[in-house]
Amino acid sequence: MNAMNGLTHTEIINLKRKLEKEDSRVRDNLHEEFLQRSAGNESESVQHHDSADDDAVVDVLNDAAVSDMTRATASLEAIDASLNAMQAGTYGVCQDCERHIGVKRLNANPTASCCTPCQSRREKNTPHPSL
Repeated sequence: MNAMNGLTHTEIINLKRKLEKEDSRVRDNLHEEFLQRSAGNESESVQHHDSADDDAVVDVLNDAAVSDMTRATASLEAIDASLNAMQAGTYGVCQDCERHIGVKRLNANPTASCCTPCQSRREKNTPHPSL
């Protein structure tokens, strides 16, 4: 067992595989979205929109695409940060309290950077008791 983060070598390897698989899935989805939007833009340039309703639908779809891309980018950044933390030997250590995050939490969310109590405090916007 690694004393720094409470994870065994096997657990780290399995979590790394999960992160790499998720990275690949997110990148594939982004690529597919890009191809679909590119194809849609080509066909859309031939069509003419005659109604304000059509423009509103296009705006909503564009907003949704931007939101999806923002989430995908954030996901890729979290995956990258987790993989870098693995390399540095700090993966599985809470960023707030520096305690072990726990393998159950990491299996459920391999990009978790905080233990459950600290994450709850973050979501409630309450300061850490030691601060």
